[in-house]
Amino acid sequence: MSIDAIIHTLVELESEAQTQECEIANPRKEVPKMTPLETKIWEMMTENTGCHILDSGGACGRAWQKNRQIEDPREIPTISVEVWKDEVDVTYNLFPFLVNFLEMTEESEKLQKEFMEFSHSDEMEDESWYTCIERFIERLRDEDRLQESYGDNTYNYETVLGGVIQYDILRLVDCDHDLIILQTHNGCDVRGGYSDPYIFDAGYADYFRIAMTDLSCQCKKCGMSWYSDDAGYHWYYEGCYKNVEQLADDDDHELRWRTDPDASKVYHKNCGGEIEFSVMEGY
Repeated sequence: MSIDAIIHTLVELESEAQTQECEIANPRKEVPKMTPLETKIWEMMTENTGCHILDSGGACGRAWQKNRQIEDPREIPTISVEVWKDEVDVTYNLFPFLVNFLEMTEESEKLQKEFMEFSHSDEMEDESWYTCIERFIERLRDEDRLQESYGDNTYNYETVLGGVIQYDILRLVDCDHDLIILQTHNGCDVRGGYSDPYIFDAGYADYFRIAMTDLSCQCKKCGMSWYSDDAGYHWYYEGCYKNVEQLADDDDHELRWRTDPDASKVYHKNCGGEIEFSVMEGY
């Protein structure tokens, strides 16, 4: 056996040992009874996707370990707002996002069963999930069952999501809505550590994608509101829903704020009212 092969074997053995240790140290918590959709999504987000001695993030830096510390995922807030100096970071937490936009339907469950049978066939048994997904989509296309498909990894562009997902959207010939093959990233390094894939019904997937980047905010005092379609990098005036007499300059519609990092609050510079942020919660 070559030196490289010996080193590779030792690395894999040590990584497997660390995976076992982390599983023992971070057991899945028993959570309250949830819907089948919530249960499946949480199973994915808490799946032990392994540990590697070359992982970044340390012993507790993996998403699956952090998620396993949560007592009830339904109590995860839809959005989280972090404030420091003049910067504001709004996050659409991953669990409520996925629950809001996905469903488990007869069509999705049927395709999931077909996908798993294909992935565990003699031909595909030893292939990676990535290859199985790719070949399964090719098979649907070859059988003239697929109108269109496209996929991405949210690490590749700016989103407001509180986690990374990898997905492929499928538009089948005999289905009037979109299905999605989804994996959640549970590890440290984005190049690995993805959950087993599962197929959900995504309704109209355009909304699923839009909700990853769209934000809205409104001043609770003067009613001025703004929206962003690029995860909060640029804001555009949307309108005013209250009396604007409080405003120093009625013609000044640009979003300007002052922040209170200690209280994680954001205030409209024009009138002093608190600014409240929101995300798209359905289609």
